[in-house]
Amino acid sequence: MSRNMVTALVVLCLLVGFKGAEFLYTKVVEDVVGVDGQDWEERQLTNRKGIQTLKIGDSLLHVTDNMGTADFNEILPNSDVPLQVLYYRTQRAHEDGLTTKDECTPLVFENQTLIGWGHEYLASVVN
Repeated sequence: MSRNMVTALVVLCLLVGFKGAEFLYTKVVEDVVGVDGQDWEERQLTNRKGIQTLKIGDSLLHVTDNMGTADFNEILPNSDVPLQVLYYRTQRAHEDGLTTKDECTPLVFENQTLIGWGHEYLASVVN
């Protein structure tokens, strides 16, 4: 832990008490390391490796068992069947400590079956 971080925690302890500083420290660690214990670089690499193993036709259950929890999950209306899109973080675009959809690879499912992935593919089936 850096000297600045320790100093900040000491000041926080004095200002808000130990419990408040502990809460804030926990939030900082979760944002930097992630709730699953991986930092953002490890998570991105793990997700890219997982995506490389995907095949068209994989079930939603198979994908989520192998990839884990998606960063975002949404249902998009489509002409006949709604599409489910899971977004997994795969590249850093902003140095703000937050994960946004443009830092993720979308996986597109129809009837709980993987039909494709990537931003270009998603745009082709939505438009």
